[in-house]
Amino acid sequence: MLTRALRGEARERIAFTLNVSPDAAKIERCVVKQSNPTVYCFGRSMGTRFFAKVFLADVYRLEPRTLSGGEEVTFQDAQVRSAEDQINLEWNITNQLRALAGPATVPPPIAKSYSARTIVWEQVGGTRLDHFVAWSRLTDQKGSATSAAMFRAGAWLRKVHDAFPRGDEELDISGLLETIANLAQGKSSSKYARIAVSLMERALVVAGGTGKLSAPAGLTHGDFCLPNLMWDAKLAQLVVFDFEHFDYGSICRDLAAIIFSLRGCLLNPLIPKSVVVSAEGSFWAGYGPMASEMFVCIDALASSRIFCTLFPRLDTRKKRRGWLAGITASTYRAFLEDYVITRRLGIPAGFGAGDLLPCPPESPGRPS
Repeated sequence: MLTRALRGEARERIAFTLNVSPDAAKIERCVVKQSNPTVYCFGRSMGTRFFAKVFLADVYRLEPRTLSGGEEVTFQDAQVRSAEDQINLEWNITNQLRALAGPATVPPPIAKSYSARTIVWEQVGGTRLDHFVAWSRLTDQKGSATSAAMFRAGAWLRKVHDAFPRGDEELDISGLLETIANLAQGKSSSKYARIAVSLMERALVVAGGTGKLSAPAGLTHGDFCLPNLMWDAKLAQLVVFDFEHFDYGSICRDLAAIIFSLRGCLLNPLIPKSVVVSAEGSFWAGYGPMASEMFVCIDALASSRIFCTLFPRLDTRKKRRGWLAGITASTYRAFLEDYVITRRLGIPAGFGAGDLLPCPPESPGRPS
């Protein structure tokens, strides 16, 4: 919870970083991230709108990014850095990406302060892409704007991935399969995990059955998903932000994350499936070709993660959000879940008992 004192402290730190008086830093909205802890602030100062990240502790812990949705499997172990090192990393990567991918695609950094543990960027215009997709039934029924945004997202990501190649990294598909199988044991949501297991078994077969897959490694965003993409429909401009997880590693991390983020929209029956399908095809068109085995693996990872993370959250919705949310979740499971799984996600009825879906095309394209 953001107290008045904490909001005032954040404003003072931002003002110090911007070298202005506290009265000149107007805070319009703040969000506290308790796990780190960090305060994210939106506001304006001297005619410029800004987004600021205020570190409340000297130590900053990076939350691990998962592949399967299970806590046991991560692309990288949890990292602990000083706030100063984190500020320096995010400042430097912002400037490097502006030089690499174009200054219009990354928010301009304004100022940083190690003593105030604060970094400030210029706030960019537009709509977060997850919100844009959520309202596509009203604002983008044909999906043309969403597809344009995803094409640019694919091209931006490919440029970053190709800029600093680091050879190949081995992806342990068998290990991921074992982790997902463990999630299915003794849980009410085990039916979801069984579907996820079958999806990964399919990837294992198509990839040759060895249980291992070599994938290119390079510079990765680390959390490349719809909420971290901003789209200005009027200017047809995409902006990428949130650089705290930038690192070197397998490019599968970014690709599985964005496809998972996009396909997760299919769980909302108010979002046209055609918009999501077209957007995914446009992303791959922008990203460009890759080995068919890697595409199969990313396809399975993205879909299996939906069944490991999103559907099981229906079971805990009442506890997290109250009784009304619990009723909504129960209604969804009773009347919409089967329709979403079979008609929108394309999982055949009864899938999850070892069935194999048809293999996707040799090269990435518009999903069916």
